[in-house]
Amino acid sequence: MTPSNIAAIVLAAGQSKRYGRNKLVQLLPDGKSLVAHAVETALGAACKPVVVVTGAYEQDISKALTGRDVHLVHNQNWEEGMGTSIACGVLHMMRQPKLPEAFFILLADQPGIHPNLLREMMNLFERHSPVAIRCNYGASSGPPVLFSATLANELSQLKGEEGARSVLKKYREKVLEVPFPEGKHDIDHPEDWE
Repeated sequence: MTPSNIAAIVLAAGQSKRYGRNKLVQLLPDGKSLVAHAVETALGAACKPVVVVTGAYEQDISKALTGRDVHLVHNQNWEEGMGTSIACGVLHMMRQPKLPEAFFILLADQPGIHPNLLREMMNLFERHSPVAIRCNYGASSGPPVLFSATLANELSQLKGEEGARSVLKKYREKVLEVPFPEGKHDIDHPEDWE
């Protein structure tokens, strides 16, 4: 399986309510915005296509990603929760001429993600063909998650706040995990930048 057979959906639709302003365009120490970091991680792991789901700050996000090879998709129902953004991104991906074998769901507010983590997950998928691979943070687990395309239809029907947790729970015996302790650090409040 070639890496280009794996897509990525970057969720960037939220309002950053707890942060107080659009956190995804804030700059990391390397000068890249948080959303650009997530996108470049996916591109660096040779994911194709990279779909970015926008919502509350559609214009800011598209401006922050100018010149990058991404599909920007606006979720009209972003206020209803993350489930709608996942469904929106998956539906867009399913309409592409070539359906990937698997696809990542990435959050745009995890500064610890890096291409090697995604490559490790891709290699594991290639060897074992699980329904999904999620990251283990230590006391909890979560995104990035690599889903087999066999779950695309189910994920395209998600609604509300739930996210993909219900789907992962349903297939828990068939879900693999990789360690990613940095995953527990996401940016919710201004002090999280510290």
